[in-house]
Amino acid sequence: MKSKHRRRRGNAALEFALTWAACSVMFTGIFQYGWSMFIYNQLQTSVANGATYAATANFSASDTTAFTDAVKNIVVYGQTTTGTSPLVSGLGTSNVNVNLNLSGGYPTDVTVSISSFSVNAVFGTQTFTGKPRVTIQYMGLATP
Repeated sequence: MKSKHRRRRGNAALEFALTWAACSVMFTGIFQYGWSMFIYNQLQTSVANGATYAATANFSASDTTAFTDAVKNIVVYGQTTTGTSPLVSGLGTSNVNVNLNLSGGYPTDVTVSISSFSVNAVFGTQTFTGKPRVTIQYMGLATP
């Protein structure tokens, strides 16, 4: 009788260790996926806000840099001027692309997108290039 109990003594600890290892890998993967989607959602919101601003902001054909800089600042800081802390951690104006589709020197639509933004998660890094992206028709006031 004693020999049967000796063979079963470590089964519970072994089963717990195997189950814990499998569950921790699974939960870590779920966390990484969820974290990446959370950051992507924040980026999508920021890009949509920047595109909405770009569609209605005044455009001067003589100073397109001021227009694109203001749109980039809206995406990164939530305001037209440079801020101190970005809305999405690690996001900078260098990660934001603003493309103007010009016709006769004036915009017909504006595309705002993210490039080379990396999300550091538990197992690795997810890099977003070209996404999220929003294209919207320009409806603002354009001046020469």
